[in-house]
This record gives sequence, C-alpha cells and structure tokens, in this order.
Amino acid sequence: MDTKFKAMLTVTVAVSALSIANTAWAAPTSYPTPNVVTTAGATQFTFGGKTFVNQGLQGMGRIAAGSTDFLGGTFGAFSGMDLDPSSWRKTATGGYTGTLFALPDRGPNGIGSVTFSDYAARVSTFTIGLTPYTGTADLPAAVTSQNQLTFTANGGIVLKDFNGNVTTGFDPPPGAAGVVTQNGITLPGQTTDVAAGKLSFDSEGLRFLSDKSFYVSDEYGANVYYFDAAGNLKGVIKPPSALQPRNAAGDLTFNSTGTANVTGRRGNQGVEGFAVTPDGKKLVSLLQSAPVQDSPGSQANRTNTR
Repeated sequence: MDTKFKAMLTVTVAVSALSIANTAWAAPTSYPTPNVVTTAGATQFTFGGKTFVNQGLQGMGRIAAGSTDFLGGTFGAFSGMDLDPSSWRKTATGGYTGTLFALPDRGPNGIGSVTFSDYAARVSTFTIGLTPYTGTADLPAAVTSQNQLTFTANGGIVLKDFNGNVTTGFDPPPGAAGVVTQNGITLPGQTTDVAAGKLSFDSEGLRFLSDKSFYVSDEYGANVYYFDAAGNLKGVIKPPSALQPRNAAGDLTFNSTGTANVTGRRGNQGVEGFAVTPDGKKLVSLLQSAPVQDSPGSQANRTNTR
C-alpha cells in the first residue's frame, strides 16, 4: 500500500527512546521549509531515502452523530486512531478489511453548563471495510457518494490506572490540588469530590504495538502512558522538565484552563500527536503548541513547537 505523505511542516521534532530508565535525548531535527503540493493527481515525495506516494482521496465513510460506544455513552472519537496492520486483508471483491482503534477526547465538555466530565478514558474498536474509488470523475459532495469506507463497532477497552481504577476527564485543579501520586510518579488528577483519587486524562494520540499493548498521549500532563492489551496502565513517559507545566515557584500545576504555569506546555496544549518508528524502538512526540518559555507574551507568539 502506498503511504500518503502531504503536509506542511514548520516545527521542530524531538525523538526520544521508549526506555524510561535509559532515555537518550536526540538532538532536534528542524524542517524550516513548508512542503506544499497543489498538483492534481498522484504526487510523490522522497524522504529518508524512501519514496512516499499520495494517490489522493480514495474513499469516505460516515458514523451517525447519534451513535453510542461499547459503554453506552455517546461515541466521541476520533481524537486519535490507529490501525492493526496484522488484521489488514484484501477481499475477494478487491476491497480491504481490518481493525481500527478509535480514541475519544476527555468526554463531553463545553456543552451548556457542562465544562468537564467524569469520563472514563476508553478505546473503541471497529471492523472497517474499504472499497477504494478508482474512477476519474469528481463525485458530488453528498451522503450517497461517501460510502467507500464502512465502520462496524465491535467492542473496546477501558483505560485503568496503576491501581486498577478508571480515569476521569475532569480538569485538574491548579497546584497541588490537581496532583496525585501513583507508583511514586506525580500525575494530573483529582484530590476532592466525586472523582477524588482518579487520574485526569485528556487523551489525544494512540499507537498500538504488535503485541496489542499501546501508548496514549495526554494534554494535561504532556505525558505518554503505556497500557497492556487489557487497558491496564504499566508505565509513564514524562517529558523533560522544561516541558512540564510549572508555576513561578517551580511546582507542577496541571490545570489546563486559566493555568498559572510560567514554563512548560501551554494550557490545554500538551502532547497532541505522536508515532512509533517502523522498527518499533522509538517514539516521536509532538506538542500541540510551543511551550510557554518559547513563546513569550501572548499565545499568538507561539511560533515553534517541539
């Protein structure tokens, strides 16, 4: 299958080893020139000695807005997604089928009086079918034209912390009130009310490994969490100290709205995306925005991320 590669990059990407104990931070690599392609039809780009071909849009599909997930809640993905390559098959009719993992965000929020929710982080699974569009005519922008990709829900995984408890989508309070400790690790969480003791999760990125264990990135802490195939938390990759949200006193403050952090990730702009390298040995992470100290003044000055 050809790999799609068409993007505009004006970022600095840092590559870190998956090992926590023996982390070796690589020197950042910069891509200062945007790659903008406007040519009609298939295009290609050579990167790292390999050629990536973009065949253009091959299909579209829809999931009804009123759909519910395997826990009965409103289906909230996709904040992140991943495919299971081992499940990918070509069908007798020339199409393809496989398993898709879908990661929702932190749950319902910003709806009327609901600002944040006590929402358990989860991953939904789908069997997907793809029948690529091979014609040359432009299809109309209509529901009847958007049927090349189908989704069939078939369960999911609930994410649980080191103690076996579900997480929450509630925003951590400022300062120490929004910090919990598990396995000796300080993490975003709740210390009072209905979600007391729970880890706060604003999940964004999702990457599975061949053994079906997986990584989830988070905006509250700018952390990356490692789960086993059943959704049990097994490890945490914390960013360098310079990217951890800290107030003027140097204390961790994971709050994402009205936060007082003067260094580290900006409020609500932690690890937005990441990927595992093809050899499965390294994790590439990307902050949504420049950290506070790299963009002094207003948020509008956030020129570069890391």
